[in-house]
Amino acid sequence: MEGTAQVQGGTLTSPFTGTECLAYEYEVKEERNSKNGRSWTTIDSGYNFTAFRIEDGTASALVDPRSADFRLSAERSIDVRGGKRPPEPIREFIRRNEDVGSEEKSLDSKLFELNTGKDRKYIERRLDIGESLHILGEARYDASAGSEAGEVNTIIGSGGDTKFVISDTDERGAARRAAWKGLPYVVAGVLFFAIGAFVLGL
Repeated sequence: MEGTAQVQGGTLTSPFTGTECLAYEYEVKEERNSKNGRSWTTIDSGYNFTAFRIEDGTASALVDPRSADFRLSAERSIDVRGGKRPPEPIREFIRRNEDVGSEEKSLDSKLFELNTGKDRKYIERRLDIGESLHILGEARYDASAGSEAGEVNTIIGSGGDTKFVISDTDERGAARRAAWKGLPYVVAGVLFFAIGAFVLGL
């Protein structure tokens, strides 16, 4: 199913850019030295999401992402040199996250100041409000899923064990990612439009 992501009841604030969104994934990578040279090591990662609606221009359905497999391709990477002060949203993230210490470290020898913190990449992927997306998953009837004009009584996802894909790529890319994972997806669009046509035709 193809459409745009719209607000259902609330939004989130992304951790590194402070952007209002509906879902995000983040990753913190730190440069490490080894006998094989330098490499980037992930020192922390996570995600968050909220319920939202998918709108196709004629109707919208509720999406419950609790069992979703998010495939967000667009990313924003903020590079911070060791010893330098990161932007305020990242500083706040560090203050609230005991797994990620400060990189604002330096050694003052009275003659000069040497930055000793490690270089980092703060990577953020988001599902923004109004962003185009594809969903591969099972839709079901739910009387409580829509109450306003244009909202159909359909919910995609239920928080159970059945996985489904939410992707910001095109339809082919979403299907390819689902097939690659080998998950038992069912295209939701047919049921969605069938229910939508029935409800809106009343």
